[in-house]
Amino acid sequence: MFSVRRAVAADSPAIFDVHVGAITRICAADYTPEEIEGWLVNKKPDGYVSAIEANDFFVATAADRVVGFSEFEAQSAEIRAVYVHPDFVRRGLGALLLRTAEDAARARGVTRVHLRSTLNAVAFYQARGYVVEAPGSLQLSNGGALRYVLMHRHVSSE
Repeated sequence: MFSVRRAVAADSPAIFDVHVGAITRICAADYTPEEIEGWLVNKKPDGYVSAIEANDFFVATAADRVVGFSEFEAQSAEIRAVYVHPDFVRRGLGALLLRTAEDAARARGVTRVHLRSTLNAVAFYQARGYVVEAPGSLQLSNGGALRYVLMHRHVSSE
């Protein structure tokens, strides 16, 4: 049903749509309207191109439609994103995209990855072997802060 491939610059608008949909429809249960607004304020349809070009960035498609994405940044050993369009949650797509990012880490010789989980995704990552390190927050351009949970996992032995 789903296929995963490396993202290309032309995917940026579709990635934007998935990202905004996930934030506004999935994450909204755990974040205030002000946090959501600050999170989205600098997002733009072409805003993913530099990450696509610099990192291991993947999209999942269904019927030629981008329905999810993940990103691994090798220099920091960080899984920077795993997002699924709200219409495609609970179908194994998030796990597939996470495994794809972890595979990219292993291919680069990385043995331990970390990520900043949204509050709503902590249980998802824990079910896949991630360990909570600490809560954190990112400063938002609207003056607010976006809460997250720092997590890690060893990936070398798989």
